[in-house]
Amino acid sequence: MSSVSNNINRSTSNDKVNCNNLVQTMVNHVISSYYNLPVSERTVFQLLTLIADHWKKINEKCFSSTTEYYTTLAKSTDFLLKGLTYNEEASLEAYNGQPVIINKLKSNNGIHATVYLVEVDQEVAMKLCNQVRNNLMKKISNGELSVRICSLVNGSSYKLYERR
Repeated sequence: MSSVSNNINRSTSNDKVNCNNLVQTMVNHVISSYYNLPVSERTVFQLLTLIADHWKKINEKCFSSTTEYYTTLAKSTDFLLKGLTYNEEASLEAYNGQPVIINKLKSNNGIHATVYLVEVDQEVAMKLCNQVRNNLMKKISNGELSVRICSLVNGSSYKLYERR
């Protein structure tokens, strides 16, 4: 009896991981598509259109319930709207296949980088912060450097600041 229960739990866990991977892939495509547009076309409407186009590729059955499906869609959309439309003139780079939004600061020659992940814990956040930091340090000799990892599910963010 317990082996059946363990198999169900393992299957549910694997389904959740696969679902998160699908949503993360969708988020990565939305971010990449948005930042590949000319700055003049980076609008809220365009972002909503991209989210809708990419989100419809995700099967609702991937989620444990309809509520989870729509909650994840709503939260992801909300955080992407708040983050991406604010950074219209930012550029995009990729590190290990992960899109990284780069804002170059004119005032102090600094760089702010932001990464959006579906699910993130402190260990993943710090590892990714350090990877992005190491890549960006090659680009600036002085100034402020900050890296922010944002969770699209719960809105938490992890930040790494460094002054040079």
